[in-house]
Amino acid sequence: MQTISEYKATMSFAPNFAYALVTKRARPEQIARWQLSQMRIFGCGAEPINPETLRAFVKAMEPAGLKPEAMLPAYGMAEATLAISFVPVDEPVRTDRIDAERYHSDKKAAPSPDGALEIVSCGYTFPGHEVSVQDEDGRILPDRHVGEICLRGPSVAAGYWDNPEATRAAGMGSPGGWLRTGDLGYLVEGRVHVSGRLKDILIVNGRNYYPQSIEWLLDELPGIRKGSAVVFTRPGRASEEVVVAAETRSPDPAALRAQIVSRVSEEFQLAVADVALVAPGALPKTSSGKLQRRKTRDQYLAGTLGKEGRNGSKLGLARHFALALMGRARHQARKLFGG
Repeated sequence: MQTISEYKATMSFAPNFAYALVTKRARPEQIARWQLSQMRIFGCGAEPINPETLRAFVKAMEPAGLKPEAMLPAYGMAEATLAISFVPVDEPVRTDRIDAERYHSDKKAAPSPDGALEIVSCGYTFPGHEVSVQDEDGRILPDRHVGEICLRGPSVAAGYWDNPEATRAAGMGSPGGWLRTGDLGYLVEGRVHVSGRLKDILIVNGRNYYPQSIEWLLDELPGIRKGSAVVFTRPGRASEEVVVAAETRSPDPAALRAQIVSRVSEEFQLAVADVALVAPGALPKTSSGKLQRRKTRDQYLAGTLGKEGRNGSKLGLARHFALALMGRARHQARKLFGG
């Protein structure tokens, strides 16, 4: 943020958790020094977008001159050569409030002014491209029916390198075929709404739950590091059981565990079977900082959660500092010798 202010940047992109982290960590005296009125675009994508995160970021950065319409939700993936849909520039963030019960039971995004679920609109796809929402059998669904988001158009990749089986499974490699994104969502008059990952659904006692909704709830609990809670299931006697893994520095982990169990039960009527609290940086993440839910589950089941993550975190931190030092050295060399 300091660099954006200092060099009068006008565009920057980051995932949802980064905006939550900045909102939490930025001090009022820092924000007062920043100049963000020139920012045309603060793009947000790469993971499901929490509308509360965007609102909190805009409110926190208001003293720095940030305009609400600078927030730009987007949706994309590498297989689509990144971009799938964008909100028009200078358009305020739009959300869709829907009935949670119908979403979970009927797979329909029924509008509800007081709906418990609020989904961010990620705008429209690009000219020459098509987005559809399809069921398990590949049938295209009408507006407000929840299914897998699919894309076709010239930006879709030809396939995965040296992996024809995965290429076919994803719908790539055939002219005019649909790329199956693995993301859940729905359309409203061409606008894309992303609500979760197909493979991340929690099935407990025959009912579907979406982990992102639970994780966003946990993000608001004092003691849990922003954007560092993961919810998944483990095998149980009668059904799958819910597990929460979260990064924390809380001096009272027992109280935090009790609070997590209570909040999830109160909000979702779900019983949490176990809470795994680990040190900051211990949960597995991608190179871009996104939490890896399946890898977290694998480590939990293997009994290595919090151990592999710490080593990976130290290596990642060391790599970050090494690259930063190299960049600083190159900058100083250019200043001394020109060029």
